[in-house]
Amino acid sequence: MSDNQPKDTQQVVLCDMCTEEDRKPARKTCMKCEISMCGQHLQVHLTTPVLLQTHPLTEPMALGGTTKCPQHGKLLEYYCLDDMTCVCVSCAIEDQHRLHNMKTFSTAHKELMEKLTGEQKALRVKTDDENVSLEKLAVMQTYPSI
Repeated sequence: MSDNQPKDTQQVVLCDMCTEEDRKPARKTCMKCEISMCGQHLQVHLTTPVLLQTHPLTEPMALGGTTKCPQHGKLLEYYCLDDMTCVCVSCAIEDQHRLHNMKTFSTAHKELMEKLTGEQKALRVKTDDENVSLEKLAVMQTYPSI
């Protein structure tokens, strides 16, 4: 593995409200408005109580896919751990997912990232151990009397 590759390969998400000539990096994405906002444009969401309460903000993301439930047309706000899918409040409370294990996006994201980080560390340790074993094997084949 090369150390020359950048550690962070995520694309920078730009503010959807800035003018084309001067688009700043987004600080948050509003899942209800389906827009990403820089610090300046985010202020309205942070200072208007109704927006703060009803518009879920996430880390900046490009909203290439849908953020609405195809069945109910409502915002996808929860993650169903049983089916590993995003669901709206109606799916979570009334429909097929009502008896399933649910998490909010932010909680599910945090927990899944922690799990992924742990699995990556375990794989690195295993890979390092395998590399050491292969190096020992190569030395033993080169110098059989060792």
